[in-house]
Amino acid sequence: VVEGGAGVIPTSPTTPWMDVIVQDAPSARPSAQSFSDTISPISTKSTTYTFKNTGSTTWSSDQTSLNIVSGSAAGLRDSSWASDTQLAPLNEASVAPGSNGTFTVTYDAPFESGSYSFALAPKISGNNIALSNVSNTITVPKAIYKA
Repeated sequence: VVEGGAGVIPTSPTTPWMDVIVQDAPSARPSAQSFSDTISPISTKSTTYTFKNTGSTTWSSDQTSLNIVSGSAAGLRDSSWASDTQLAPLNEASVAPGSNGTFTVTYDAPFESGSYSFALAPKISGNNIALSNVSNTITVPKAIYKA
């Protein structure tokens, strides 16, 4: 057995299989499976997402981020996002196994009305560690003018 995720690899050419035993694999479980919100046009709103470290390795803020894994929220992009899909770093410096980690995402609503559906998951060094994603729907209603 090789530490860090590799497995037992037979040396015999007559055994064409590999038994992989994952050790020290990071994983995360969200505190909620879905999230819906409404943001007024041309406004900003911050939301904090919580994930439990269900793996056996500690997460660090320099390697762990919250990312869009399906759908798009590019119309809600805030200047704090690293990219259209990498929304926020881990808030805590580190999160030990069994503890909760949080990610605070700031959304900037456009003037135009619309609905944005996307799924979020934490990643470590670009690799998804979520046991399940958080499904999001954010709606920007039509602007109402008052005279």
